[in-house]
Amino acid sequence: MKKKYFYMLFAFGLSAISAPVWGEEGATSDPHTVIKGDTLWQISADHLKDPMAWPHIWQKNPQIKNPHWIYPGDKVQLGSPIRTDSSAGQENRELKRQVVKLFPHMQSGPVVRQEVVLTEKKRIFIRHFLQKSGLIQEEAVQGEGVVIGSPTGRHLLGKSDLVLVRFAKPTPVGIQLTIFGAGSALTDPETSESLGIIANRLGTLRVVEVTPEGPIALIEESYKPISPGDRLALLDPANMDIQLQDNLPHSMRGSVLEIVDALGEGGSNQVVAVGVGRRNKAVLGAVLDVYRQKIATQDPETGGQVWFPNKKIGYAVLFYVGEKASFALLSGTSEPIHRGDQVMAGPNLKDSQKSL
Repeated sequence: MKKKYFYMLFAFGLSAISAPVWGEEGATSDPHTVIKGDTLWQISADHLKDPMAWPHIWQKNPQIKNPHWIYPGDKVQLGSPIRTDSSAGQENRELKRQVVKLFPHMQSGPVVRQEVVLTEKKRIFIRHFLQKSGLIQEEAVQGEGVVIGSPTGRHLLGKSDLVLVRFAKPTPVGIQLTIFGAGSALTDPETSESLGIIANRLGTLRVVEVTPEGPIALIEESYKPISPGDRLALLDPANMDIQLQDNLPHSMRGSVLEIVDALGEGGSNQVVAVGVGRRNKAVLGAVLDVYRQKIATQDPETGGQVWFPNKKIGYAVLFYVGEKASFALLSGTSEPIHRGDQVMAGPNLKDSQKSL
């Protein structure tokens, strides 16, 4: 009797663009024979040089009913990329070749405004980040609908799969929605107000048919594995027309709410969620000053509290503006940035500093 081997799929790194198309035209002649310890993820990495192409191998092998289970001795058909001349495909290939990693760092000496620039490398990084992340309000976590399941019975779904979906209200054929999973909750550290939730974009789907059993949708993009129960929403599209905005005509102030994809502290070239949004008249490209949160120590003679003076420790450039919170890219940091540090901009900046 064949022994089943269970595996879990993990996707690491900045893999925010969809995997290339795989199919018969590029199929290799010799199938892979499963051995002990094999996973579709590893087979895809070994043979196709792209572990994220495992859903396409799964699609080519209908005998594999559940990708969590494969059997030693089974034959797995492989594939290779199919070249297309579509502009969308060309753009994705160009983006994939340009995937960049920005490394956090600190500068020595005082913070210098001239260092705040959005290079092409940073814009590519932002574009990829926004393909995998967004912001939603707490009341919208349930979304516009939910993925119910696939006619194939598969538990992990990807690009080109058909799924049954359910919506809270009638939804027309042709509508496109984002598939997402809820991430970190964002809360104002001073007022405890909920400012939103980071939405992890898993992919997109489009409704192609409405049946008596419910709407049928086609998964058009898959950034990560998609499962029954994942939510659907109309998330704001990313606007990459980012122009740096100095000298804002109005003042705004908020806190650093989250160091995204980091453990506790951040530096230049890292993304933070900040507590300013459209309700504060925040605009795309606004350059905010970052100040260290209040730090106090005890006076050894009087026993009273002594507060350290406010200190500018960097800048944050807004590249995605939500209703109550936004995403920003740190720049020119001289010290580690933490949750609770202050961000501010506008003509009354000095007055705001005094109130810290």
